[in-house]
Amino acid sequence: EVIVGNDYIHEKITINQLPSFDFPIKVFNHKSNLGELDNLKFLLSAASGEYFFWLADDDLLMDDALKHIKKTIKLYPQNEFIVPSSISNLKNKEKRNKETNINLYHKQDFLNDFLIQKIRFQGVYIVYKTNFIRKIIRINKTDKNIYYADYDLIFKSLIEMNKDSIIPFI
Repeated sequence: EVIVGNDYIHEKITINQLPSFDFPIKVFNHKSNLGELDNLKFLLSAASGEYFFWLADDDLLMDDALKHIKKTIKLYPQNEFIVPSSISNLKNKEKRNKETNINLYHKQDFLNDFLIQKIRFQGVYIVYKTNFIRKIIRINKTDKNIYYADYDLIFKSLIEMNKDSIIPFI
């Protein structure tokens, strides 16, 4: 599903304005600007799909990104999250699966390479299993003190993952 939470109160968004997808689309035009965190909490609470991928209106995806995400989910359904093409410095050929053209990192290798900046994020657009990200953020509709930072989410995700988990990068 695609869920749109429109914070720009001066202009409503309709389903007709959005590109067509192979899955249901929900549009929520908020009466006031919720801000980034409250909109994230709202969208996550409204999500009914198995996976959650959060983007803002100024974020870009490659034309075929959703196709690659879907393919990766089918190949690695056990994973808590996958990372679409938002990574730089991933020229590590021994990490790339030659058949699928997907980089595979073991949890510890990813953490090591991330900490020494061998890999860097250009924005953190991660596709999470919905229940996993809900556990990471611990969304409570009445909690106004939620703390959210891109890298904080990465570290919390790594802590919650199985020690033998593999992280696929498209």
